[in-house]
Amino acid sequence: MSREIIFIRIVFSIIFSCFLSVVFTKRIISKGSNRQVERNYIDTHNVKNGTVSGGGKGFFLSTLIAFFTSSLFMSYDYKIFALLFVSTMFFLVGYFDDYFKKKSNSYKGLSGKIRIILEIAIVIYFVVILKNSDLDLHRINIPVLNTYIDIKYFFLVFLIIVLVGSSNSINLTDGLDGLAAGLTMIAIAPFILLSLYSKEYLIAIFLSSLVGSLMGFLYFNFPPAKIFMGDSGSLYLGSVIGSVAIILKSEIILLIVGLVFVIEALSVIIQVISFKTTGKRVFLMTPIHHHFEKKGVDEVRVVMGFYLVGIFLCVLALIIETLGGI
Repeated sequence: MSREIIFIRIVFSIIFSCFLSVVFTKRIISKGSNRQVERNYIDTHNVKNGTVSGGGKGFFLSTLIAFFTSSLFMSYDYKIFALLFVSTMFFLVGYFDDYFKKKSNSYKGLSGKIRIILEIAIVIYFVVILKNSDLDLHRINIPVLNTYIDIKYFFLVFLIIVLVGSSNSINLTDGLDGLAAGLTMIAIAPFILLSLYSKEYLIAIFLSSLVGSLMGFLYFNFPPAKIFMGDSGSLYLGSVIGSVAIILKSEIILLIVGLVFVIEALSVIIQVISFKTTGKRVFLMTPIHHHFEKKGVDEVRVVMGFYLVGIFLCVLALIIETLGGI
């Protein structure tokens, strides 16, 4: 397939998914059946109580519709089936989590143990699907050095950490208006380039569809947000970039572009360990974006600051990819 046709498909997927996302998100807002229940830990967040949630449904559907439309008459392989499977399953886990929150009218959904068990089971089946592909799941590519590390029998544990970790770190990052959606859009850019270079055109179209969908969602999610994505959205986004990194053998690139998400998750882990062992808190509040709010930084400034860090990491990842021979 010519590069011109691929380019047209990608542009169409972005425009079409953005349009669909705006339509679906507006409908979810107007319906307003699922609303956020705030924990009231931060005074400035009290106004968010009652904001419509569940926006993840909108960009999940718009991404799928735009992808299938833009990839008409293209041959699907195990890799795209694996990506579609794992992202849909993680979306469903988040969807039921949101459902139980709505049912109980609180911030409590599925128990943490059940969520982790479901997510690990999804990753295991994801690996089973990829076993039929040409991927060597035992190897971790090291960019720039053009070498790899063979992790042998630990590959399954590693893949679970990558996928479950990326999903839940974005879930933790989704605490400020526009933060998770915007950072994910930025983080996707290097993977679109990588997929095009690897001639994984279906993945490039899928990611482009997701970017367009997030653009449409972000229009309503940017401060002050009219809608939140919910766990269905954050778990879905994390599963997409995690599984794409595995399929493209670019887990190190994921670590770089997703460093903000990693820091968000680590801040929570550090806080819990510190409080349980010493009774003291390292941060005023976690995830770390709330620490800055507690210090008096305006929400929009925190979000924009994190965006700038995300853009820097994206550029850094692109440079590393280039030095690695892309």
